[in-house]
Amino acid sequence: MGTNFEDWLFGAGGPQYIDGGNGNDHIYGRGGPDTLLGGNGADELYGGGGRDVLDGGNGSDLLDGGPGPDILTGGNGPDVFVIGSAHGSHGGGDHDSDHGNDDDHSHIQTLVTDDVLSEGSHGMDIITDFKPGVDVLDFSAIGGNIHFAAGPEAFGIWVEQSGENTMVYADTNGHVSGSGMAELSVQLVGINAEQLGAESFVV
Repeated sequence: MGTNFEDWLFGAGGPQYIDGGNGNDHIYGRGGPDTLLGGNGADELYGGGGRDVLDGGNGSDLLDGGPGPDILTGGNGPDVFVIGSAHGSHGGGDHDSDHGNDDDHSHIQTLVTDDVLSEGSHGMDIITDFKPGVDVLDFSAIGGNIHFAAGPEAFGIWVEQSGENTMVYADTNGHVSGSGMAELSVQLVGINAEQLGAESFVV
């Protein structure tokens, strides 16, 4: 449990429950399925490996789930959800297009969600409370020519409606033919894709 001041809190591996309390905290889950709570203040939460639950709480927070199928909740305030950083996981996102036979995807950071994994497929992080016009998805760690696009294209980030939710896809290797073209994918719960534009992304 954190204090009312700025805390630096680190998990020790295995399941962790860490509550930052008040103050601008820096919380690192490291390995294991972790639950990280930012509480009040402008917090930075890093899940590390495992199926993590991150909740920023009140304030302007930064959330980076890391490897594994994570559930992210920003809470009140403008929040930043980091996608594809060094804290991310490796693998391929699931989409209806194919990027060919390029097997060297070690640089790709993929996010995964519980609902997709439960169906025996690739997964994606779930963001439960993304606020269009307030929160942002930060893809800047990918670098290169990554950009917001109207639809699938090389090094593009695009959005598609999926029932009541929105899927965000990104191509990171320049291959956009066939199936599985998106190396990164994130689910935004309860969001209409028409609500999202370039202002929702940092590249």
